[in-house]
Amino acid sequence: MSSCKNYVPKEATQQNLFLKKYPEYDGRGIKIAIIDSDVVDTSLPGFQKTSDGLPKILECFGKREITVDTSKIVERIDKDFIIGLSGRKLIIPSKWKNVSDKWHVGSVRFEKLYNLIIENGDLEMEFQKQFDKNSKSKEKLMSLKERMIDCIVWNDGQKWQACIDTSILEEEETLFSNLEGLKTLTNYDINKHEYAYLLKKSVYCINVLDDGKLLQIQYPHDEHASIVSHIAAAYFPDKSPEGNGLAPGSQILSIRWSSFVGDKVLKCLEKCIENKVDIVNFSVTFYLAPPVVEKINQMVDKHGIIITQAAGNEGPLYFSIAEQNSTISDKIFTIGSVCTAETKTMISYSENANSINSSKGPFVSSGARGVDFVAPGTAITDRPKWYAEKKRWATGTSLAAPNAAGLIACLLSALKANGIPWSPALIKMALANTAFLPNGANKLEFGNGIIQIKKAFEFIKKHYNFLPKN
Repeated sequence: MSSCKNYVPKEATQQNLFLKKYPEYDGRGIKIAIIDSDVVDTSLPGFQKTSDGLPKILECFGKREITVDTSKIVERIDKDFIIGLSGRKLIIPSKWKNVSDKWHVGSVRFEKLYNLIIENGDLEMEFQKQFDKNSKSKEKLMSLKERMIDCIVWNDGQKWQACIDTSILEEEETLFSNLEGLKTLTNYDINKHEYAYLLKKSVYCINVLDDGKLLQIQYPHDEHASIVSHIAAAYFPDKSPEGNGLAPGSQILSIRWSSFVGDKVLKCLEKCIENKVDIVNFSVTFYLAPPVVEKINQMVDKHGIIITQAAGNEGPLYFSIAEQNSTISDKIFTIGSVCTAETKTMISYSENANSINSSKGPFVSSGARGVDFVAPGTAITDRPKWYAEKKRWATGTSLAAPNAAGLIACLLSALKANGIPWSPALIKMALANTAFLPNGANKLEFGNGIIQIKKAFEFIKKHYNFLPKN
């Protein structure tokens, strides 16, 4: 699969026709929040810039992290080096600016970082390939686990900087380290999108807190969020547009929900409101406690946020859609997966067939249909660097939901550029009136049908005065 090209289906939903006619309505000016099992791998090429040159990733919230105490302050000795918390002499490059000459130092045992990283089984296998070639390599890994990695934090007069001395992992342990050539990082946020690698495979970024007294080393963990985000909005300036996401002009707020607990989910939703996102995509499920339902209602009714939710992969039986979603079904866009003519050559389904595992309605409690729309649930995307296979062919409603989110982002981009206000209700009605329902299709499987983005835009322009504004 590594030799395959990225591929995100666009024909069945008219996105290719829409962008051919309106290339500037590719999601520009629209923010999409991806709430998933982890944050994206920020090093992937599709997550660097939008089509109009803005940073693709606004922020990664909720990353797995290790916090290092860097409250101890030291100064340079003979203008050349400082003494790290490990006791090693750390030679400071002359290009590093530090007007105060106050260096916050801390250390972390590599084993602690290693144990966090190898929670991902694929990354553990990559490390084993590197170290399990012979008994000597195994001994080296055991030795590395015992090593203390120095962490240095300082202020360059404008922002906090940090350097993690990974050179200790690449060479024999000595009493000093030359930090020349090591990457310095600043906080990963809306303005700076810096990352580095540990042992050439595991990407990390940092966050400095409490005036330099604490350093967070942050890691992504799995691939799901990266795949979902790729489908929604990845952009590759030097490659074929077939590999782009649906909304290459949109920016992404990547959020990791860390548990099913209501308070954690509420924090994720608050982050969406705080960052004024236009669309939220859920390709994961969580418990809809009453406060969560109330917050979702607030997001939609007060803030006008559109929420796309994967219908689930519990099909092919009817009534297989998650019953708890009935409490918010009128507020969100529930997206099923469809295998279209465009993707039928990749997998053996009939043309425009509902994907066999896509959950189907109705809801048991209300009899409501459950599924609002369907979108292609197949794609080939980049995988994080630690995977041996660099591409992933994936299927399911987890892919259909961000496909729909990206389509809606293009529609909102068009409305915004034309000064046309919108609401979630307006968008849902426009999509419902223009979706394509194949002959003989069951609405409990397809909902209103396959989203048709070009027709939806034309429908809104023509019938705007008659559409719901709230």
